[in-house]
Order: sequence, then structure tokens, then C-alpha cells
Amino acid sequence: MAPSEVDSDKLSTNPDSRNITHRCYGLLIAMLNLHTIVAAFCLSPLLLAAQPPARISFYVSPTGDDHNSGTDARPFATLTAARAAVRMAKSKPHATGAITVWLHGGLYLLDQSFKLSKEDSGSASDPIVYRAVPGEVPRIVGGARLDAKMLKPVPNGEHIAPEARGHTLQMPLPAALAHVDRYPNLFHGNGGLFQLLLDDHILPLSRWPDNGYTTMASVLESGITPSAGGTFVYRDEVSAHAQRWAEAAKAGRLWLTGFWRVPFEVNSIRVASIDTSNKTITFAAPAPGGIGSKYVDTINGTRHGSGKEQYYAFNLVEEIDRPGEWAYDFDAKILSFWPPVSDDLLDRELLIANLSAPVIQLDGASFVTLRGLTIEGGLKEGVQINGGQSNLIAGCTLRNIGGGGIDIEGGDENKAQSNDLLHLGSYGIRLVAGDRKTLTPGKATADNNHISFIGEQERITEGIYLSGVGNSATHNLIHDAPYNGINYQGNDQLMSFNEIHHIGLDAGDLGIFYTNGDWAAQGNLIQYNFGHNAPNANGSYIDDGASGRSTLGNIFYKIGSGIFLGGGHNNHVEGNIFIETRLGIHVDNRGVARKYDATAHHLTQFLKTINPNAPPWSTRYPDFLKGITEDPTQPTNNTFTGNAIVGAIKPYEVSAPAVVDPKTNPTITGDPRFANATTMDFTLRPDSPIFTAIPGFKPIPLSMIGLYLDAYRARLPTAEETGRFTDRTELQRFESNTDVKASDKIGTAKP
Repeated sequence: MAPSEVDSDKLSTNPDSRNITHRCYGLLIAMLNLHTIVAAFCLSPLLLAAQPPARISFYVSPTGDDHNSGTDARPFATLTAARAAVRMAKSKPHATGAITVWLHGGLYLLDQSFKLSKEDSGSASDPIVYRAVPGEVPRIVGGARLDAKMLKPVPNGEHIAPEARGHTLQMPLPAALAHVDRYPNLFHGNGGLFQLLLDDHILPLSRWPDNGYTTMASVLESGITPSAGGTFVYRDEVSAHAQRWAEAAKAGRLWLTGFWRVPFEVNSIRVASIDTSNKTITFAAPAPGGIGSKYVDTINGTRHGSGKEQYYAFNLVEEIDRPGEWAYDFDAKILSFWPPVSDDLLDRELLIANLSAPVIQLDGASFVTLRGLTIEGGLKEGVQINGGQSNLIAGCTLRNIGGGGIDIEGGDENKAQSNDLLHLGSYGIRLVAGDRKTLTPGKATADNNHISFIGEQERITEGIYLSGVGNSATHNLIHDAPYNGINYQGNDQLMSFNEIHHIGLDAGDLGIFYTNGDWAAQGNLIQYNFGHNAPNANGSYIDDGASGRSTLGNIFYKIGSGIFLGGGHNNHVEGNIFIETRLGIHVDNRGVARKYDATAHHLTQFLKTINPNAPPWSTRYPDFLKGITEDPTQPTNNTFTGNAIVGAIKPYEVSAPAVVDPKTNPTITGDPRFANATTMDFTLRPDSPIFTAIPGFKPIPLSMIGLYLDAYRARLPTAEETGRFTDRTELQRFESNTDVKASDKIGTAKP
């Protein structure tokens, strides 16, 4: 008998206060009269959870057989067989009813993407659902199993680190798996190399240093003009390793990954040669913009560096020096590996994640749900949706993936709901939908997702990316990320009720919320979010002339700055609380030095493709050109009202013309009367001086921020599990104003 759809779809009745307050979500929004959030309420998970009972069911099991009939007693073995059965069922005359494919627990290995196209669509009344059997964990992995019996001890030799001798094993990859392209001379991300998984955990590619970075001592040649591979002097701590690396460089198998110029750009570059006598390393390809810190003067075509440019070496058998590390020799097609376990590897699950396409692809499909699945492996995305309508990825776990987690592009009302995304090579969720010229919303939604430990291979990435028109990111929890929390572009994007902490762990000049450029990117709203414990991050970073963004009613705590506005127009900042930030509010007039006018391509490119004085633009944003035409080079027509600054090292940093009035954006001295600052409950008590300093200040609904229980999320992670209170004061601290001043000096935008 099929599991009950009705029972498993019931909303939790847990009396947790967050769940109760969430049920009041619509009422609160109506009271606030926020038209953009009202639209988001229409996408409420209360509505998403409602699905009609399945009338047709098929079953899949790793122990099944594709020649079976697909019943629970005689299940299929593969998703492709189930897909064929669904198509057959739909093709029958007068076929109606939702169809559910139930996946039993176990491992499903894919050597190509599982694709669903237009012919695999359901309908609004009869969706097609691929979901886990309740209580079981089906793992869909883009990769193959390795035979541990093929691993043999590596003969002791000078190319093996002393501590790894006697531990390291090696095996030639089977011919079917050995077609691995050599790394390009210059790349970012995973470079196309597979991952190694043992018992559903990613094993670390060998690197030195094992954690963190070393730094360049100085730069001899930046490689700027003419464009060529740069040369730098390495530090004494590298000397012992450089002896090992020299031969690898000669053989063309040494790459270094680093922040070669700025703290927001990472590239991996092949080394051409190492001179151990002079302690120099020369690259085989030029780094974009050359090597050496941007913040050091260029002398005779070379920037000699700051001595802080970080880098590491990777994928060298010579640097396997701890259990779990591995490396791959592209020429010999040999995998070398120090097992992290002492027992017999034959009893363990050793996988190679090498699928060079998304694990699951929906291409033009509509009304398809993926529910409760665990999706792993591959070098690209876990799930990719191209077009289609009302597809839903819900309650899934996406992990150990070489690229991004969920990618939604185009279509209408596609959703990522209540998923857990962790240990990803790149971003968490990407939403790109809607038509900007007509301002038609895409209504793509990321709601109630837990995103953590991302950017493990492509460091300059984000938890969520929004672009297009009318998409939303709500109630997500994002933490342990190297760069931005949420990056948004386009129009009418809604970001609300998100908690974001411990981001910017490996970079600088970034934001809890980040956007840049494009004068036409109007109508974006950041409201009721909590960002904290990210000393490298700005709260709302409105960079490089970005305009028409609203930041309302957020709390930012222990970060770089509350608001960092870089020369834009028509931005509205109101009702926020900035607590123990290095800087409260920053506004600069970089547009003067950088000539932000009609010739500024990054600001006017899209604007030139529309008529702002005709509908829909003239009706949707009737005044958006006002500040820009008044003086495009100065930060005009911005408003800062009713923001409370508590315990900031520096409350204001404002370039002329002064647009921030301290009287209406006061610093609060003494006890701000938070409910419990120790536990980061910054709810205001009735006697808070903020209410006196800012008459009419609207309380921020902190209890509604973050994850909540729903039909797809049965429990909430604890603070211990997420590291919510972890102190990260040891992080490098990069102040965005450092980049502003350097870019102003040379008259360029951020890159």
C-alpha cells in the first residue's frame, strides 16, 4: 500500500513560537501594507504543501529491476525506467491524476544527468512527484564506484612526503573514468577535476598549507604589460616544499590558487618554473590584472605587492601528508590516496564524483516536484531548472557537489523550498527569472533553505543569487560561506526574514547583501533580516553606483559596516539597527573620480535598452531618473531616516554632499534595552531608548526571522549545529573603503 500523501503532508503542530508567529505572517504583512511582500505571501509554504493524493504510484529501489512492473513489490532499479513508466501512464487515453514515483533508500549512481523535459510535465491539479519513501534516504549521486581492491601501496620514494610513506595507496583509474582533462593554465572553481567521496563525505584534495594560506614575500614582475605570467619571491616557510615542487613545475603539474591582486578575486594558475636559488616562482599564464596587491602603487609597470597576497599549492602527491588527502596525476592517470580509516576499505563506499553535467535537469518541464531526495556528486549543479512553470524542489538534501546546489533560470513560479544545501563547490541557490524590459516577474522563490559550507572550490560566490525581475529569498539560513550572503541584481527582488552569519570567511569587500552598478535596477527590497558575526562583511552593500535599493528594518551585528553606499541614487535606508559594527553608515561620492555619467557602461548598459518615460517603466518607477539626472556623479536623492546605531566604533563615514543627518539616525548610548543581548535576542523592550530617540520606530519581528517548520522541514538546527554564536574575531579584516580609495585613485570601478 502506498504511503499516505495526506498524513505525510500535514503541517507540524509543534507549538514552537516561531511556527505560531509564522502563521501570522499574512496578517502582519497586510498590516504593513508592503506590496512586494504581499506578493511573497502568495507563495506561502502553507500553499506549497497542498498537493492532491497520488492516483498512480511507481516504485524504484537499488535492489529492483528495470524489467519489473514498478510496484512496491516489484520496483524498478533506475529513475530512467520510472520516467518511461510515467510517460506511458500519461499517454493513455483519458489519463488523469497525479503521479508519484517513490524512491526507496540506497545509492543511485548516475553516469549522465537525469533529465525531465516538457513531455514529463504534470499539471496544476495533477503534478508529477519524485520523492523519498518516508523514513528512507535515497541518494542520487553523479558519479561511479571505485573498486578499493585496485589500490596498491605506493613504493617509498622522495616524491612522497615522509609522513605519508607506508600509508599512501594508488590506483590507475579505470579506462571508462580516466578521460579527465588536464587543468587549464588559468581557471577558477574545480577546474573540471572529479571529487573523491568516502562513505558520503568529500575527501580533501592535497594542498599546502593544509589549512589557510601562505603569502607572497614580494613581486618581481606583475605580468601586466605586456601580459605575461608574473614572478614573485616566496617566503622561507615555502623553501622545503619548493624543493618538491620544482620537478612538478617542470612536468607541468603544479598549480597555485590565490588572491593574487584583490581580496575578492581568486584564480588558479599553472607554474612554469621555480628557481630555488633565488626563491622565485614564475607563472605560465598571466593573472587577470597581474599579480601584486591593487592597493600598492605600480612602479615601472609592476606592483611589488603588500606581502599579504594569499595562496596555496594543491593536487600534488608530494603534499599528501594527512589521512584523507588525495591527488591525481593527469599524465599517468593515477589516483594517490591516504585512506582516513584503518579498517578494510573493501567494506567502505568509495566513489568518484565525475559527472560533468547537473545531476538532475528539468528542461522545459512544469509541475514537477522533487521531494525528500539526497542529491550528491558531479562537477556542476545538483539540480538545474530551465524554464517551465511551478516546479518545486522541496525537503531535499544537496551535498558534496562540485558546483552549485540549485540553479533556476527562466520559467514562472519555480521554487526551492525547505532544502538543506551543504558542502558545495560553488553557490547555494541561483534564481534568474523574469523579463526586465517588460518588468514581468519570474516569481522564482528560495524559501526556508539551510545553506552552509559553500564555495569550497569556487571561493568568490554566494549563498543565494537573484537576478531578473520579481524573485524572492525568504526565511533562509546562510552561514559558513567564503564570500557574499545574498547577491542580487535586476528589479523588484525581495529579500526578507533571512538569517545570515559567518560569511566572508575567506575574502574581503563583500556583503551580507550585495549589489552593484546598473541604474535601472530599481525596486529591490531588503527587509527584516538578521546578519551577524561576519567582520569582513558590510550589512547592505550597495556598490559602484547601484540605485533604487531599499534597506528597511534589518539588524546587523558584529560586522564591518551597517550600510555601505557607493555613489548611487534613490536608495532608501530606514528603521535598521546597527550593533557593534566597525562603521555604522558609509556614503561616498566615488562617481566624481570615476566619472559616473552617461559613459559609465556598467551603470547605463541596460538603461539604454529601455524607454524609462513609457510604461511599464514610467508607471512602475515614475521618479527613478530624478536623482540620476540631478547629478549622476554625486550620491543624490538617497534617504537615511530612523536608523539606530549602537556601539559602532565609527558611526558615520560620509563624503560630500552630506546626506546622513545624525539627528534622525542617532547613536544610542547607554543600555539599549534589548531583550537578551547575550543570546542575540535584540528585540526591543518597551523602555528602549531607541523608541525615544526615533519616534515611531517600528519594532523588528526578530522571532519571525530564519527557518521555520513546515511540511518539508521537520526540525530546526540548533545553535550548536550551526555555530551561531561562534566568535570569528581571528578573521582578516578588510575594509571596503580601502578598495574605494584605490579605485578612485585610478578612476575605475571595483574590478
